[in-house]
Amino acid sequence: MNEYYHAWNCALKGKPKPFNALTKNYKNLKTAWDTLTDFELVKLGFRSEHIKLLKIFRQTGAPFKEYENFKFEQIKVVTKHDVSYPKVLREIHDPPEILYIKGELPTFKKHYLSIVGTRDMTAYGQRVTKQIVSGLSDDFVIVSGLARGVDTNAHKSALENNISTIAVLGFGLNQIPQYLHSFAEEITKHGALISEFPPNQSGDKFSFPQRNRVISGLSKATIVVEAGFKSGARITAGFANDQGREIFAVPGEIYNEKSMGTNDLIKKGEAAPLLHPNDIFETLKIKRVSKPLLALPTYQQFIVNELQKQPQNKLSLMHKILIPAAKLTSSLTELELSNLIERGRNGKYFIKSPG
Repeated sequence: MNEYYHAWNCALKGKPKPFNALTKNYKNLKTAWDTLTDFELVKLGFRSEHIKLLKIFRQTGAPFKEYENFKFEQIKVVTKHDVSYPKVLREIHDPPEILYIKGELPTFKKHYLSIVGTRDMTAYGQRVTKQIVSGLSDDFVIVSGLARGVDTNAHKSALENNISTIAVLGFGLNQIPQYLHSFAEEITKHGALISEFPPNQSGDKFSFPQRNRVISGLSKATIVVEAGFKSGARITAGFANDQGREIFAVPGEIYNEKSMGTNDLIKKGEAAPLLHPNDIFETLKIKRVSKPLLALPTYQQFIVNELQKQPQNKLSLMHKILIPAAKLTSSLTELELSNLIERGRNGKYFIKSPG
């Protein structure tokens, strides 16, 4: 029966509202495919373009031929009535009737966290995104949209920190831009690519805002790193609010247009300010477990090695490991954000105990 879900989705071009109406009124999608009249389809909310496509597909059978190739393309199809369909998506308004997946969805016992923001990310946004993710544990799953800027930086940071990641696409799985192919393939090894659009459907100005409800719907909380007043990230935050999910926003410079959206979310009380990864653990009531001191960048490992001997101040560390002052400061900050070290009142840094 899943092939008929795909066929109807092709005719509807991934639009969930008429699809939801169809499955609510007709349990057997094969019978509906064979028998529904134009008048009955209009009552369900089908547009003329959808009805025209349906007639073409009834004649050619093109969606069914596409479906036969999914196995070779390593595309899995999950419908809303399958047990493997994410339960959290059933709770949202107009949930996708069908999902196309490459890779494996991590267990939902993990904490799904979406990170979104502007495509024109600043150096500040890049640094903050990286530090937020590095402060998390592998009990998290990072969800984003594979767009340029904050999205791809969030996915990349997750991969660098051995955290699973999911990219929710605003187009079909076969429409990923060439320059993202190898990156997308890497994501499938540590998570999944998801789309509610037929694999060969390209994106448009409506499909990207539509997919944002899935990004927030999969997640316990959404973090907006940088966003203008009008942006896709703010749309995602709006969906998260409607879905009863937690929303965080990273404060930014008041004169920077890339921070105007996040600052406004905080000002209006629509998002909690995110000042440290610990805020995520506290708000979501997740017990924090320190990461093992393994596979750290070289300078960070040198710092940890010295602090394991005894607490030390910045000057002492700089002399003992011959590290430039600027690099020492950034490395200490990243270790603090990762909850591996802490600075005491006497100015000395020390290794934090687990837990």
